[in-house]
Amino acid sequence: MTQIDRFAHHRAAIAAGAMMLANEGRHGRPLTYHVVNAEGREPAFTCEPHEYLAVTPWTPQTEPFQMGVSAWMAATFPKEVCADIRERGDRLLEEVLELLQAHGYDRDRVATLTQYVYGRHVGEPAQEVGGVMVTLGAYCLAAGLDMHACGDAELARVWTKIDEIRAKQGGKRGLHTPLPTAPDSATADTLPITVWQINDMEWFAGAGTPESILAWYMEEHGLSHEDATGDEDELPRALSDHELDTLKFQDCDENERPTGIVRTFREQLAIEVAEGGTFPRLFASTEC
Repeated sequence: MTQIDRFAHHRAAIAAGAMMLANEGRHGRPLTYHVVNAEGREPAFTCEPHEYLAVTPWTPQTEPFQMGVSAWMAATFPKEVCADIRERGDRLLEEVLELLQAHGYDRDRVATLTQYVYGRHVGEPAQEVGGVMVTLGAYCLAAGLDMHACGDAELARVWTKIDEIRAKQGGKRGLHTPLPTAPDSATADTLPITVWQINDMEWFAGAGTPESILAWYMEEHGLSHEDATGDEDELPRALSDHELDTLKFQDCDENERPTGIVRTFREQLAIEVAEGGTFPRLFASTEC
């Protein structure tokens, strides 16, 4: 079955019936999602609380996109992460914001719409999922994007990034950390100030974790994760002792010409720490 046929088959099946969520999961029993089609009620997949999604395709002829996501999740994350609906919500919101940011959406509208939504009655989850899908389709039409092709391309990409994504997840300070957290006074008091490589052109000095340094950099410059580091799966990296002793630092004058004494990164860092001031901050750049 071709890619186009697969999606056409899936959409036809959904149009013939409706997606239902069994109520048992609210009482500690397995969550069971179903697709109702012309042949009757066929289980799509089940999810035991705090377990991986156990995938059972509802027809042998096709594998809906959601099943491909389920297989990738099971291969990438621990069972409790797959079942954590709050963290899944964090990721969903993060991706929506990144999509809007990519098209120049005004960030000030986010707070306004948040107040508007949370001031209204609470919706029904299945209907709201439908609303998300319909609205995403309409958004993609306005943006000139094929939502199905984009989804397939991203799913294929993340299958090649399992190790990096798993390492990023494991490096978080807690299961419910929704996004990289900004540095705070406790972090500054307990971690040393060092030099972080943000991307191929910039190094910053500060105390924190890779996630906190990234969060500060994104906030400071109004950039997305991918724009900040060059790859949405990359995090800032603290320089090794060897790098601190071998990389060279030199000031530039107003005409962008090198001037002054050449120092190692370690020597320059010691000077800046002794002078004090606010950290994190720009330490060095390939551009004068």
